[in-house]
Amino acid sequence: MKRTIATVLVLAFLICISSAMAADPGSASNPLITKSYITDTYENEILTESKANVSDAMDVVFDNAVNSLASQTQTALLLTEGYSGYTLTKSFEELQVSSGNSVFMLTGGKFVLSSGRGTVTVNSGAVVDISTGEEVSTGSAIKSGHRYFCTESTDAAFNIEADAVCLADGYYKIDQTPALAPIELPFEDVSEKDWYYNAVSFVYDKELFSGTSANKFSPNTPMTRAMFVTVLYRLAGEPNVSGSSAFTDVQDSTQYYYKAVIWASSNKIVNGYPDNTFKPSLNITREQMALIMYNYAKYAGYSTSASGGTAISTFPDSGNVSSWALDAVKWAVSNKIINGSNGYIKPADSALRSHVAQIIKNFCEISAGM
Repeated sequence: MKRTIATVLVLAFLICISSAMAADPGSASNPLITKSYITDTYENEILTESKANVSDAMDVVFDNAVNSLASQTQTALLLTEGYSGYTLTKSFEELQVSSGNSVFMLTGGKFVLSSGRGTVTVNSGAVVDISTGEEVSTGSAIKSGHRYFCTESTDAAFNIEADAVCLADGYYKIDQTPALAPIELPFEDVSEKDWYYNAVSFVYDKELFSGTSANKFSPNTPMTRAMFVTVLYRLAGEPNVSGSSAFTDVQDSTQYYYKAVIWASSNKIVNGYPDNTFKPSLNITREQMALIMYNYAKYAGYSTSASGGTAISTFPDSGNVSSWALDAVKWAVSNKIINGSNGYIKPADSALRSHVAQIIKNFCEISAGM
């Protein structure tokens, strides 16, 4: 480096001298080159011009050296830190990502889903939803418009399930999502010929539902209020809860639904009954389910508009919907979350586990566009 700089200085100095001599062999008033002209005028002009040229040359050498060093440093970091194949963006960059691809991000990366839908996979470290301040668990749905941050020592994938527009900031790469092994259901009462097979596979794979036993799903069994609130709690990523239950019949902290009920109540997803009970073992009705999902959509930041879809009036029993559930049922029907049962809404009927599985799958697939 020193030898290069010295060479540049000498060349610049020689260029300056030769240029000056060619352009000005003497003074304007005295065409003859005199000693006083050389020492008092010519020498000063040459030195001034030489310094300027050398400064310009040094700026170029310095800039090139800095850029080269930065490039080499970046390459070394990518290799030594395991970032090979990743791209670094220092501000949010818009990405068009096709269904089936994943956006992989590392420590310090930030991700925002503008449109489409997908899920989060946390391979190591932790991903935080900055919009809510909560840590995100593997399998959680990506919430549109929320900002996700990869904390220290994190390797995460944002798996796109429908063509998406998203923003990435930090180290990222887009890659094909590894093919998933076919889901092997342990339930002997669910077969591939059943209309609800895909729905049960979906909720089982996302760990939203468990069976009623090791090998039974009980698709035609009504779902209780405790079961349904627990499903939504899992869908939300099982956020931390504090405090105690306000319901007189939900006081046993060892019950599987205890935290879910506290979470749902504190976030105004459920209100309970006038006698200050939750009635966890009571079968949930279809209109109750619609209202709780409607409240969950508000909590999660999704639209609760009922415009542009199927009108509730197309169902012959729409007049049977309770007034307190009417807006929720309109929303669910309009957005094709609830499609009816044999052409009817059946608002007061108990919601079967197979029906709830399908409705949860519908919600997850549609909610990203809300």
